[in-house]
Amino acid sequence: MRPFRHRQAVLEAGLAAISGLLLYLGALVLEGLGELLLAPGSPEAARRALFALIEEGAKLGLLLAFGLRFGAGGPRRRGADALRLGAARGLSLGIAAVAVFAAIENLAYFAASPGWGAAGRLLWSEPVHLVSALALSLGLFPLVSGRGGPAGRGAARAAPAIAGGFALAYAWHLAANLAASGLLLPRAAEAPGGAARLLAAGSILNAAALWALVRLYLHKAVIGGFLYGKE
Repeated sequence: MRPFRHRQAVLEAGLAAISGLLLYLGALVLEGLGELLLAPGSPEAARRALFALIEEGAKLGLLLAFGLRFGAGGPRRRGADALRLGAARGLSLGIAAVAVFAAIENLAYFAASPGWGAAGRLLWSEPVHLVSALALSLGLFPLVSGRGGPAGRGAARAAPAIAGGFALAYAWHLAANLAASGLLLPRAAEAPGGAARLLAAGSILNAAALWALVRLYLHKAVIGGFLYGKE
């Protein structure tokens, strides 16, 4: 690897790590403010729905910023291939930042509640965050790669894809939160060994969704781009 590429890789890795930390801190602050908006005695499901909305909204903003910075919002006078390459690089760095965010979230959970439960939470929550990040990135890709045309028309044409990606990310995140807390399938959670079975089933579903979205993301955004394209 040439020195310039080595420095660039280190800088981009640092950017992803710092962005993941800022995402965690920002979500923490927003969730604290969000709790003030909840009426006293609000059901736990409402709290979890609000927190999932805040986290997915924050991730959408972060991924959009990365995608635009490296893709359609970067230097002008670039060809379609360069835009696609830059957008794929930016979104991939954003996904890495989300992975850092999820890891910090799990470390914070372990610090607050040490024990094997933290390991089970890691198997559950890390893939959930990556699935949602991939769904958001796939929705954003038409916009940040400049495929929609000029800025105004591009945003309008990309809106259905962005909305679809966000809906999938939010629904997956919320369903996982409700299932992990026993609110989605209370009878299954309360049965003997139910928590372990839910963890196993959720881990399998997460792995399947992650595999499918990674393949789709590689096909749409990365293959022919910065990982496999010409240097």
